[in-house]
Amino acid sequence: MLIVPSGEEFAAEQNLRAALGDLHIQIVNVSGGQQILELSGPNVRDVLMKSTSYDVHPDNFPVGKAVGTVFAKSQLVIRHTAEDTWELLIRRSFSDYWWLWLQDASAEFGLNVVA
Repeated sequence: MLIVPSGEEFAAEQNLRAALGDLHIQIVNVSGGQQILELSGPNVRDVLMKSTSYDVHPDNFPVGKAVGTVFAKSQLVIRHTAEDTWELLIRRSFSDYWWLWLQDASAEFGLNVVA
């Protein structure tokens, strides 16, 4: 999976095709069906522990790691991008469900939305 800034998808796809030449590969732009939700703060790991059975302890899930897992009874990809920052790569059709879930899971820690 390759994540690029919005608006750079087509160029990245073309560059990959050129670089990989005649290899038997498949490159698919799925950005229309996905979105990224970034979570940050000192209690994010606690919220994740309430939401997934995957072990998010720093010894098992260091910065730079990404996994596909079950989260709030659905599938997503979790990326640990910085010490207290995580990204959730979610299917757009589940956005409302995950948002409601995260509001509930983070209620005891406070929730601050930054656009």
